[in-house]
Amino acid sequence: MQNSKDKQRTFAFIFQCSIEYRSLLLSGLYKELIKYHKVILIMRECSSKNLDEYSAYYKINTYKFDKKYFLHPMLKIENLVLASRKARHRIKKIGNFGYFSNDRALKWTDYILGNNFVFRILNAFAVKKIHKHYVRKDIQSIYQTLNITDVILCGYSNAGNKLFAINAIESNINVWITLNNWKDLYVNNFIPFVPNKIFSWNNTMTREYLKRNMHLTQKNFSAIGNPAFDRFYKYKPNFSRSYYENKYGIQSKQSIILYTLLAPDVYSEELEIVKLIGNVIKRNYPDKNNRPFLLLRRNPMDEETLNEKKIDDDIVFAEHYFEGSKEKAIFIQSIEGESEWLDLIYYSDIVVNVASTVTLEALMMKKPVINIEFNGNGDNEPLLKKFTEAPFYTPLLNRPDIKVCRNIREFESAFCIFIAKKHIQVPLPNLLGNFDGNASKRLLEKIFEDKL
Repeated sequence: MQNSKDKQRTFAFIFQCSIEYRSLLLSGLYKELIKYHKVILIMRECSSKNLDEYSAYYKINTYKFDKKYFLHPMLKIENLVLASRKARHRIKKIGNFGYFSNDRALKWTDYILGNNFVFRILNAFAVKKIHKHYVRKDIQSIYQTLNITDVILCGYSNAGNKLFAINAIESNINVWITLNNWKDLYVNNFIPFVPNKIFSWNNTMTREYLKRNMHLTQKNFSAIGNPAFDRFYKYKPNFSRSYYENKYGIQSKQSIILYTLLAPDVYSEELEIVKLIGNVIKRNYPDKNNRPFLLLRRNPMDEETLNEKKIDDDIVFAEHYFEGSKEKAIFIQSIEGESEWLDLIYYSDIVVNVASTVTLEALMMKKPVINIEFNGNGDNEPLLKKFTEAPFYTPLLNRPDIKVCRNIREFESAFCIFIAKKHIQVPLPNLLGNFDGNASKRLLEKIFEDKL
């Protein structure tokens, strides 16, 4: 672990106005590093009141680049590598997720691109071409001016991360990568450069990356857990339950059902599902004083201006703290919003959502989860089913604290079991690795093992 006798280093956090703030700031990583070292936030020019709030709160030194640096054009070989990986997914019948679908029939081109020999040749060729393509002397000069010794990135696949990582490597600067997103292993698992260390969640994740990145070795990985999840461990709420009762009109005897919504442009009819669920709750709890309270959290990428505060007295929208914009590529929740989000999970009795990372967050606070696969008529909805079928999500489906509901009848059954607390408590999924609140500590220990 770092101490006052270590030679002072200057760390650059590469920040793209997105989810990185959870791993770099909220995890406690920044506060630990600045005890003995310098930290500079390297980011693109963007206007964000929430980001300004974090900068002021943490007193962060920043260096801003024009957004063009984060939009560096991709090579054709990069698209070809992605096509090869998608072809292999189709051949192996890996499920639908995100922007990838294997619903279409296999073509002869899939068998060529997905061939193991072709896959390996493309990867080896791409690593060399990508490295050369992303070298920029002006970035290296800025690194030198700022005396950067280490670069920490959250992820590896977008243009900005590739650009700043490769130029750090060219400048003999240490490069460290945290893997924030469990989807990356399936969406784009190609790491097109060789960093000092990639911090995975667990040993299984490490092995899967090694299978798909032949230019990397075991020494490039360390399974530490996920720093972004440290704050969920033995969480203590910032505000009392009575604070939220007053804020949202919840009665002291009411259980809280926390429903997290999709973005409206992904599925526009979700409020009809909410109303249907509300009717189920009313039917099972005719006494309003004891009826569970349905609290709705809007999706981070919900850009609509919402005038209505509630659907019913017992179905209310929580305050929306996110700045989420696809056009501006901003995804940042305010400090207050982050605090309230964890508090609401803590005080909830059941979390309801279409399958997402929220499920993991709920499990870390020992909350049962209901995944929705039905529409506003109560019937199975194929579009929502695709979220549950995602290959990174399917290992969770046999847990007794997660119920996937294909219709409203299954929802009612799951709701009654969970609200009566009749489900079995089981250990957290292996996916989370070593979940003990110390992932950031282990990350720093690995960094300072590798002295400059």
